[in-house]
Amino acid sequence: MNDQFNVWLGRMLPPGDRANLAGGYFIPTWTFPGVVSTGPVIFGGRDDGLTIWGRTMGGKLVYAGGAFNGHNRGAALSNDSDKFLYAGRLKYDLWDAEPNPAYYESTTYHGSANILSLGVSYQTQQEGVGTSTAKGNYKAWSMDALFEPKMIAGSGVPTLEANYYKYDLGALDCNSGEPGAPVCVGGTDNFGGLVAGKAMMVSGAYLFPAQVGWGKFQPFVRLQKFDRDVSNTERKATDLGVNYVINGHSARITTQYTKLKDTRLAVQDQKQFYVGVQLLY
Repeated sequence: MNDQFNVWLGRMLPPGDRANLAGGYFIPTWTFPGVVSTGPVIFGGRDDGLTIWGRTMGGKLVYAGGAFNGHNRGAALSNDSDKFLYAGRLKYDLWDAEPNPAYYESTTYHGSANILSLGVSYQTQQEGVGTSTAKGNYKAWSMDALFEPKMIAGSGVPTLEANYYKYDLGALDCNSGEPGAPVCVGGTDNFGGLVAGKAMMVSGAYLFPAQVGWGKFQPFVRLQKFDRDVSNTERKATDLGVNYVINGHSARITTQYTKLKDTRLAVQDQKQFYVGVQLLY
């Protein structure tokens, strides 16, 4: 309707953490931070529902809230009475308004704006985890901060991001892998796998000012950690890499090394190496 008030109905990104609202294409790293951002979704971070959102104070204050089909719908699952997932986010930009559409986010702007942003999100769903005979309520909240000054002549662009998550489950979710977790029966999508715990992520990048051929180099590092409550185990990921930024998010080449460690698994360590090209048009 206007910048201040809009209503969306359909399949969309539920209001939540910055990571899910930025997705995998508007971040410095090549891979989505799936160690820490683990909310219930159908596909690609999305769910079916309704969102009311707006941008006020010159776009600096962004709000979004809505109701969605949610998690564990099914006759043998916890949400057999079809209760909604409710989700909300509030974000304020202390410097420039982040140049994003709607209530979506990015985690780097490659020095095109002065960014200092703080955001909070909350999601809740009654009977959102477990099975029909052992139900629990799902609650999750997160905080995030982003710092990136505008590029000036002869200077590079540092990018710093920090996120904290807390996931509370009133019961063991099916197919979660935690000790004593039941097996999911009868689900078709968006069911099982949620885990109680707390998580954190910090990342940093630096865009060098010198033009080298078509673009500029942007090395990055990201640390993720999820501490599980029930099994008292942790999952960690360390990402190191370099972007060759040709045209912002629209054209870049990335190399990335990732080291994963999960103390709940028999084989705890895994290493990955990526080379990727991103073109958006």
